Amino acid sequence: MKPSPLDVLLFLAENGAAAAPVRASTTAIAERVHASQQTVSRWVRELQKDGLVQRKRGGLSITAQGLRTLTRYAVKPSARREFNGVVFSGFRDGARFMPLYAPRIRFLLGYEPYAGTLNIKLAVPHTLSGGMRIPPFETRGVQCGGIALLPCIVGGKSRGAIVLPERTHYGNNVLEIIAPVRLRRSLRLRNGSAVTVQLLENK
Repeated sequence: MKPSPLDVLLFLAENGAAAAPVRASTTAIAERVHASQQTVSRWVRELQKDGLVQRKRGGLSITAQGLRTLTRYAVKPSARREFNGVVFSGFRDGARFMPLYAPRIRFLLGYEPYAGTLNIKLAVPHTLSGGMRIPPFETRGVQCGGIALLPCIVGGKSRGAIVLPERTHYGNNVLEIIAPVRLRRSLRLRNGSAVTVQLLENK
């Protein structure tokens, strides 16, 4: 597949431009996306003209419109769009770390996540990948690993997002879900409750 302006947008997203401006020369981007420097310079101008990228003092950043464009391509195709499992108590890492990720999640998803995750043990392991990526970062003296977010619907009515951490205690038989509300309370769930998670279609 030939490189395109989307590859520049993906490069910027992978380097954290959705959360903060990124300093990256067109030469460096060109080497990564396998295009000429002149072509990449033209693509950056086109992305700026289309309102997908903006140039700030700190470098290039992705706009909200750019994120919407990116999410159409971010989730890699999966044969499964629906996942069934049961609720269980995890290690409570979500409650400790979610406040650190909250500003970046709010920027990407448009809502403040509840300080905790809903953990679901799947009947059949998932093979999910892709998503809206938050690269590793440090805040308040804490090293936070990279994660990816896949928007979803939980229990048929509550919006949320599947979290795919780069480092996790769990295997691919577990889904960790964030949402703007406490899902256990809003969906009246407890340990052992059956629940269905549906990936949102990219349109």
